[in-house]
Amino acid sequence: MQPPRATSNPLERFLEASYWLTVAAALGVALLLQLARGTFADFFLDALIAVWSVALYFFPARRPHHRRFVHTLGLLPLFAYYVAQSHNLIPASYRSEAFAVLAIFPINVASLTLGLPGALAALAVSAGTILYFFRWPDPAELFAMAWLLSALLGVSYHELLRRLEVYHERLHHQALRDALTGLGNRRAMEEDFARMQGLAQRTGRRLVLTLWDLDDLKGINDRHGHQAGDQALRDLADALRHSTRRGDGVYRTGGDEFAGLHLDLRDPEALKERVRERFADVSVGWIDATAGDFEAAFRAADERLYREKARRNHAPG
Repeated sequence: MQPPRATSNPLERFLEASYWLTVAAALGVALLLQLARGTFADFFLDALIAVWSVALYFFPARRPHHRRFVHTLGLLPLFAYYVAQSHNLIPASYRSEAFAVLAIFPINVASLTLGLPGALAALAVSAGTILYFFRWPDPAELFAMAWLLSALLGVSYHELLRRLEVYHERLHHQALRDALTGLGNRRAMEEDFARMQGLAQRTGRRLVLTLWDLDDLKGINDRHGHQAGDQALRDLADALRHSTRRGDGVYRTGGDEFAGLHLDLRDPEALKERVRERFADVSVGWIDATAGDFEAAFRAADERLYREKARRNHAPG
C-alpha cells in the first residue's frame, strides 16, 4: 500500500501532516483509555474508526483536503453517538473524545477556507468554547492533551522547516539555471569560478575559461523566426554539454554567448574541434584563469572571442 500522493505546496503539506497526526494521537489515546477502563464496546467502536481513518488516509484523492473534509464529516455521527449516551450534554466518560471531535472539525473547516490563520483562530475558539461550556479537564486529561499538542507542534514544525528548506533549495537552483537551455547562468558561473579557481590554486592545476558565441543568431531569427533561433541555442548548448568533460562547468551567460570552466584543459583547440563537429557555427576564445578575478578573466576571454569572430567573418569563402 502506497501513501497518498504528496502535494508540492509547503503549507498544504503542513496542514495535511498536522491533521492526520492529530487524528492518530487522538485515536491512540482513546484506544488506550478504553482498554484501561475495560469499556470494550467503545474500544471496538474506536478501533473501527481507526481502521476507517487509515483506509481514508491511503485512499487516492486529487486534493488532500478533500480526504480531510470527508473524514471530519464522518466524525460527526461519532460525536452524536457520544452525546446520545446520557441526558447530560457530554457524559464524563466521553469528554476526552468529545474534546477531540469538537476541536478537529472547526479547525479543519477553517484551514480549508481560511488557511493556517483560520485554523489557529478556530483552535482558540474551540478551546475556549469547550472550557466555558463544559469544564476544565482534570489534571490527567490536561497533561495528556498538552503532551499530544506539544508533540504534534514539534513534529509539524520540523516537517514545515524541512519542506521550506527543500523549497528554498529548489528556488536557489532555479535562480542559477538558464530556462531555455538548462545550463547554468552567469550567476552560477561566478559561484563556480571562485570554487574551481581555489581548487586549482590549492592543487597546482590550471583553470581555463572559455567563451563561445553562436555565429549570426540575429540572421537566423530574421530568416527563420525566433523559434529557430531558440532551437539553435539549445543545439549549441547540447554540443557544449556533450563535448566537455565530466566536472567541467558549462553556462549560458546571455543572448548568444556561452561559457565554460575547465580544470586541467591541456588542449583548448581540441575542445573547439569537438564542439564544431557537433555545431559548426560557433566562435570561441579562452584564457588561463588560474589567477586573477572573474571579471578580468571574463573580459580577456571576451576580447579573444571577438578577435576570433572577426577573423572568421573576414576569412575567404
